[in-house]
Amino acid sequence: MKKFLALLLALSLTLALVACGGGSEPAPAPSQDPAPSQDVPAEEPAPQLSGEVQLYSSMTEADLDALITCFNEKYPDIEVIVTNGSAGELTTRIDGEKGNPQGD
Repeated sequence: MKKFLALLLALSLTLALVACGGGSEPAPAPSQDPAPSQDVPAEEPAPQLSGEVQLYSSMTEADLDALITCFNEKYPDIEVIVTNGSAGELTTRIDGEKGNPQGD
């Protein structure tokens, strides 16, 4: 049984390394277009979003703080409401709330 588990662990680690490995081809260089074409309309600014977003997480407080800080840099008018718990607790809660996504 120990040999089987050791083989399974080795196989899992090998697959993880293969999946995370980069290809041998370099990334293509960005195009060096000197000026935008006259036919292409200018990019419109993104609409200003606001409101709340519910985040179910089993991350540590430090990781959550870093995540929310980065999120709020891009979306400053969106409040992040965190529900922290174990994966099992959160799965049960999400399953129970799936019929009422608005929380009403």
